[in-house]
Amino acid sequence: MISDNSNSGAFGLDGYTLIELVVVIALISIMLFIALPRFRDNILTDQARKTSRWIITQARHLKQQSVREKKDYILHVDMEADKLWISTREMEDDMLQHAENEAYHLSEDVSILDVEFPGKGKISVGQAEIYFYGKGYSDKALIHLEQDNERQFSFLIEPFLPKVKYTEEYSDFEN
Repeated sequence: MISDNSNSGAFGLDGYTLIELVVVIALISIMLFIALPRFRDNILTDQARKTSRWIITQARHLKQQSVREKKDYILHVDMEADKLWISTREMEDDMLQHAENEAYHLSEDVSILDVEFPGKGKISVGQAEIYFYGKGYSDKALIHLEQDNERQFSFLIEPFLPKVKYTEEYSDFEN
């Protein structure tokens, strides 16, 4: 007679003990506890990142395009409607209206605080215009954004440099 000393059960498989199940659930809980805040932060800052990429990319593109075409471009920043759009000096009224209608709209959680020019101060209501000249330079300006009334961002457009400096704080020309 053959004796079977294993506790395999009817199907030949061992089950999990209660302690093993508790350990696995505890490990999964710890991993979720660590991963969820990062996941949440990425979701919340996605719109701010999208807006940041748009501003940085458009400023770089406008500097290159203005030199290539020997034409002045204008980046319009509308603080009340939270939108940005691009025009040229040569555009007629219907084309200007079309450019404004096709503007980049910020999401509901991101807003434009102000635009600052050295020596001219801050514009916090209405519209501000940042010029990109066909001779290869632009206005020096700071664009300030805010997300969810707590996080602030600044974008420095330098007159002769192609890159836009981005900082995750409210910075101005005095500091």
